[in-house]
Amino acid sequence: TESDLKDVVHAMVSYVKGKTDSTQIKVEIKGNEVEFFNKKEIGHLEDVRILIRNMYIAMLAMCIVSVAGGGYLVYKKDYSAMRKGVLFAWMLILLVSVLVGILAIIDIDIVVTGFHQIFLSGSKWVLNPALDRSVWMFRTFMYKDVVLVLGGIVAGVAAITIVPVVLIGKRKNIA
Repeated sequence: TESDLKDVVHAMVSYVKGKTDSTQIKVEIKGNEVEFFNKKEIGHLEDVRILIRNMYIAMLAMCIVSVAGGGYLVYKKDYSAMRKGVLFAWMLILLVSVLVGILAIIDIDIVVTGFHQIFLSGSKWVLNPALDRSVWMFRTFMYKDVVLVLGGIVAGVAAITIVPVVLIGKRKNIA
């Protein structure tokens, strides 16, 4: 049922975020109560959990480096270098985001497969729609929504970051 799928998504997200130690949840399928995820799907979710933890660590490191670098440039009063660096970084991020977004609209499977091949080792991520129920859920609910949400987040963060830097540059009358 739709209610069961919502419970599955909640359990999966809680697991991936590290809020719970188990992904397993029972659902009713054709009148029988069964565990939703099989062993291969659980193995894949374990890999995803590690990937997300590592992404959080990488983002924290990037934030520390960005703040330290920005602080140094403010200390040196080199606003032009700061503005150029931020604008270049965001232009690159937006370019990659737009290209991935267009590719996702054209064929989401290319993006999903490419992502898995780049960020996950082994073949645990290769799931069979006939055997692995999580494929149903993702195909139905999540792939395009994830791309749209990530695109919105990138655009929002870009606006929040770029606007102050550009205004500082204009206020300081810097080219």
